[in-house]
Amino acid sequence: EKMNDETYGNIVILQHENGTKFIYSSLSEIIVNKGEEVVQGKKIGVSGTCLYTESIGNALHFEIVKDNVNLNPEKVYTKSIENL
Repeated sequence: EKMNDETYGNIVILQHENGTKFIYSSLSEIIVNKGEEVVQGKKIGVSGTCLYTESIGNALHFEIVKDNVNLNPEKVYTKSIENL
């Protein structure tokens, strides 16, 4: 899914088969299309600025959501998607 938000800028949401969502926002450009299969390593967008990051320059806002609960990416980043 892709969208634009006044606060977070351009957003890409990647949903895995187990329901886990990876959300990337503050993008200056979105490269993927809705429904497109994305494999590890594929470029999905280009970092940019949004309302929260315009004072610091280009940045990426990243979230992991499982069962409508935000997970700390630092604690789960090394786990495989099947183990989330």
